Order: sequence, then C-alpha cells, then structure tokens
Amino acid sequence: PFGAGPRVCIGQRFAQLEASLLIILIFKKFSIDLKSPDQNKIETTANITQSPKGGLPLKVSLRS
Repeated sequence: PFGAGPRVCIGQRFAQLEASLLIILIFKKFSIDLKSPDQNKIETTANITQSPKGGLPLKVSLRS
C-alpha cells in the first residue's frame, strides 16, 4: 500500500511504527488465547499469504 521505488510514500516508516505500537498496546490491555485449549494443531492455506484454514477462533478478555 505504500508503493515502491523512487516514489515510495514518505509516511511508510511512521505508519509501520504506529501499527507496531498499537499491537503492543492491545496485547498489554487484553489477554488473547485460543478458544479451545485442545486446539494445538492449526491447518493453514497458502495463497498469496499464509492464513489459518477456516479461521482462528480466539477468546479475548481484559487483563486484570
């Protein structure tokens, strides 16, 4: 989304840093676990990017 070559977006590094910071803040405030504890094998599909087959059910809860 940021382009490439001589006309690359000048805000690319800032946007990537901001995204990293947002992810850190989310993991600091919330606990994220697999919905089923016995879900130890995750099948993946390989298209342009690798992703979990059928989604990845998660349980999100506030940290105490």
